[in-house]
Amino acid sequence: MRIAELALAFFALLALSVAGCGNSRPQLEISSYSDQGDGTVKVEYTLTMFEPTDASIVVQYSPDTGSHWRSATAGSGGDGTTNLTTSKDGTAHTYIWDYYADMGAGLHKGVILRLTPYAEVGHGKGDSTGAFDIGSPLLYCANAGANTVSVVDTQKNLVISTIDVSTSPHSIVALPNNLFVYVTNELDDTVSVIKTLDNSWVEDIDVGLAPEGLVSSPDSAKVYVVNSGEDPGTVSVIEVSSNTVVSEITVGNGPTDIAITPAGDRLLVTNSLDDTVTVIDAQTESVISTVAVGLEPQGIACSRNGKYTYVCNYGEDTVSVINTYRPDISPSTFDVGTGPISIAVSADGASIYVVNSDSDDVWVIDADTLTVADTVPVGSEPHGITVSSDGAILFVANRVSSTVSRINAETFAVTSITVGINPVDVAILSK
Repeated sequence: MRIAELALAFFALLALSVAGCGNSRPQLEISSYSDQGDGTVKVEYTLTMFEPTDASIVVQYSPDTGSHWRSATAGSGGDGTTNLTTSKDGTAHTYIWDYYADMGAGLHKGVILRLTPYAEVGHGKGDSTGAFDIGSPLLYCANAGANTVSVVDTQKNLVISTIDVSTSPHSIVALPNNLFVYVTNELDDTVSVIKTLDNSWVEDIDVGLAPEGLVSSPDSAKVYVVNSGEDPGTVSVIEVSSNTVVSEITVGNGPTDIAITPAGDRLLVTNSLDDTVTVIDAQTESVISTVAVGLEPQGIACSRNGKYTYVCNYGEDTVSVINTYRPDISPSTFDVGTGPISIAVSADGASIYVVNSDSDDVWVIDADTLTVADTVPVGSEPHGITVSSDGAILFVANRVSSTVSRINAETFAVTSITVGINPVDVAILSK
């Protein structure tokens, strides 16, 4: 029995020794991580050691889901990276990563953050976050009076870059794949192409006379450009892969804006001199119908399900509602503010946002009842509008104020962002 007891004691001590060796290195486990909305990520983690002692951590990030690792910059706050306490049960710590310093403004997708602990006894076991998205999409603003496009960091509400384009940029659109932004230059008869990766001008594409509104196909394969100076008006069809005009579609007189259904099967163009909207089959590029609307139609947008199309009638302060797939049905109308110039629909389709350029406000319309839910004052002579893909924020270009109004879609609180001279239109990248 004595021998058996000694053997059991020996194996117990051996097991304890092995366990101790196995836990003599610091162990790290990430508890949570979150974007703080200010250019930083907060990481909460624990440090565990069988024989507690102070430890340090090395933090790295990968912008491409683990293919390349780079040193991370610590932000203010948190516990830093050295003299970190450990315990047998795990001590909680916080690390703040300043990803704005490392990766710059904008939306970054598929990022991984890795924390690895060290102590006198050696290199411990690290832990990594899953691939996650951080930051906010950049906003692009066409400044007609400066011949530039302002690039706005939507977290800090600051212009971080200014891109020179051609004469009198008017309308702007971001491809759904976020790779490029296209801008019509009304007095130069061209469309400028901007690469979003580095916010650089790529080239100018020749289109028709006095291009104004434009829209991208949902698959990012084509951009459709309205040429207001042609007689009759036309739509230039740009093939994105080659950045060349591959066809033209004849519409009404004085076309100003264009919309596309979410399914990408219908194009709708406002003709300001005819008081009509041209409905086009996007696949065949043939005109299906011409619909009479109110006086001097301008901005146009489709509902989220594509069933309805909303048209700003600038000359009579109304909005026409077209049945997109039954254009033979006479449109209904509802009253809005003075000089309705552009229009957008909320991400959930529940609200319609109408920009009134002469009353300097945005009307929020209930999409079900077509009644006014709220009125939001903005800058002087507002023009273009865009909605973030999550529906949380509206951005409105104020032409005379040379500002962009940032509107919280829930509270309708407004923040003003100074941009270039005479901004006309805005576009935001998708999340």
